[in-house]
Amino acid sequence: MAIDLEQKAATETEKAPGTIVLFRPKLDALLSAQSTCQFSQWLVKGLSTKCVNWPDLEQRAGDISLCMDYLTYTFDPLPLVEVTWFGLWDPREEFDEEYGRCRVRYHSFLDVIACPDNPASEFVSTRPINPSIGSQKNLSLSRRWIQECVENHVDCPRLTGKFMPKYVLKLLQNDTNQYHISIYQPSSPEPYTALSYCWGGDQPHKTTRAKINSGNLELSYHILPASIQDAIRVTVGLGYQYLWVDSLCIVQDEGQEKAEQIALMPNIYTSAIVTIVASRANRAVDGFLQDIDVKAVTKFCFKLPFKCPGSSTVGTVFLSKISNVDDPEPIDFRGWTFQERFLSPRVLDYATKQLSWTCSSSSVDEGFRDGWKLRSLKQDRLLLESNFFTKQMGSAVPAVNGSHIDVQNWRLMVAYYTRRRLTFPKDRILAISGVAGMFATVLKDQYAAGHWRQSLPFDLLWSKSPDSTPERRPSEYLAPSWSWAAVTGEVWFWYAHKASPSDMPPVTPDVHLTDVLTELEEQTAVFGAVTSGCIKGSGSIRKLVWFGNQEAPDHFHALHDYTIEGDTRPVPLLRMIPDAIEDEFAKDPSRKDVSIPVHLLHVGTCTNWGIRGLFGLVLREMPSVEQRRRFTRLGIFHNSPSLARKRRALGVARPWDSLAEGDNLAFFADCAKEDFEII
Repeated sequence: MAIDLEQKAATETEKAPGTIVLFRPKLDALLSAQSTCQFSQWLVKGLSTKCVNWPDLEQRAGDISLCMDYLTYTFDPLPLVEVTWFGLWDPREEFDEEYGRCRVRYHSFLDVIACPDNPASEFVSTRPINPSIGSQKNLSLSRRWIQECVENHVDCPRLTGKFMPKYVLKLLQNDTNQYHISIYQPSSPEPYTALSYCWGGDQPHKTTRAKINSGNLELSYHILPASIQDAIRVTVGLGYQYLWVDSLCIVQDEGQEKAEQIALMPNIYTSAIVTIVASRANRAVDGFLQDIDVKAVTKFCFKLPFKCPGSSTVGTVFLSKISNVDDPEPIDFRGWTFQERFLSPRVLDYATKQLSWTCSSSSVDEGFRDGWKLRSLKQDRLLLESNFFTKQMGSAVPAVNGSHIDVQNWRLMVAYYTRRRLTFPKDRILAISGVAGMFATVLKDQYAAGHWRQSLPFDLLWSKSPDSTPERRPSEYLAPSWSWAAVTGEVWFWYAHKASPSDMPPVTPDVHLTDVLTELEEQTAVFGAVTSGCIKGSGSIRKLVWFGNQEAPDHFHALHDYTIEGDTRPVPLLRMIPDAIEDEFAKDPSRKDVSIPVHLLHVGTCTNWGIRGLFGLVLREMPSVEQRRRFTRLGIFHNSPSLARKRRALGVARPWDSLAEGDNLAFFADCAKEDFEII
């Protein structure tokens, strides 16, 4: 039973899809082979479960052909990547434009694999994995990737040789393959690698001021955690002498110097010849060069003949079910490693299932993996390939002034970043400061606690993601309440994007911001943590009430009003997305009558049909300062058609339930503009 891509199901009179091909054996041959062929057993079992009248087909098995449909990554018919389904081609079946005469379809989604020295490899792109991820073969492959990028990739950043970290590890290997390692302060730039890895807790071996002052800067290879040992092996194997590792190359017990070095993260990672990413290691002690367990990442494997198109040559392919090579790795959940990967123009990724290479050009010239599928769908790779990063990292493409696209890229960055965990929540701004510094070179804008001045006030409409779990408001100060960094968990900018003047008619904000101020924790770390911050402005403000423990669909809450004459019960008016579980509600979640008086600040009105209506901030009032009302943020609000229908059902419809002329709701029509301050 050979795969023959030229055995098309289409004929001159019946134009079945070109990717449906027939097998020469009929169903009767497949049934007969079950006792000796595991593939036949598997396929018969799958097809029979999809057929309502299997005995009838068995009776006519000699007339029924086997067929399959396959997938490629392009509009071209080759290379073959995946068998999407196997089926039974029944001549009695009525012809269908999508499936021809295929009566039964078993959706298998099997990956098609060919060895590099097999004739089938010319027509099949997926290769077997190299289970020895740290082998000399993979080191040679990695050296070729680096050389190709540095010498031939015009869209990848040049090695300027202008920057060198303050400290690096100097690596020497003697004739007996023993390593001599020392903390080294270079006098001039040299090529170096950088390591991105998960600490997995405090590190027993890290550089302190006492270590530096002692003058004894040598390190024993055998006491270092496995991930650092493996990074040393890779660095030396690639032919380089210097390695940067944060725990050993930053003085960890000196606050100001540590802050200064963290502020240099963009330079450290963008200037490295390559970043070694220990994706598969959950802790520093785990290491990342241990062999891959191939059986653990494949469900089964069948070997089939493959007739090479255009010739009589028959090769061999393997059909297997490979677990998703782009499943999240341990490193993808850690906050600090986010910017380390994005700042790196060249990445060697040691993952659970394979070794891969990423650079600004690796999407153009595929083949930057040591096996399995070539195409990656990882969110960070897609962003790394974007124009934004190509503009930044020393490439030939010049940087331009910030645009809406760059602001949207920042929003995506924050959304991806906030999915990750931080050991210390206070690092929430600091751990993305390097990426912020890179954006600053394009946006040329004031940065304030995770926001850019030009994207305000609309970016104040960030909210907790629907996928995030409600969490209590942090007890320690992380950032101003108007910043996404003030709370923990995943955030997104869906409402900010919908309300922003991008592809839709311009939206005029109802709020006017006069000042955005922040106080830095370290004056030299301009994109780092802040100790305070406030936004000053004027806008329309209206008072409502929030019952935080009342049942709410998904992550939405309803804001109520007591103030309308004749009401004997609170009426739901607007929809709210809280930033966190406030202390008043957390004390006794069973009490549904607990409420907080809140104030709504109207940011703007969206005219986009996808989400039409009012948007703004839900605030808690604090003591006033210099006759200016002061607030902290609790969440965002927008109008809700479902709540309007509920009010009509209750007989308490409001004038603002219908759109007024000009696509504006009248909810804030009677509110005078007031000066405010949000901290």
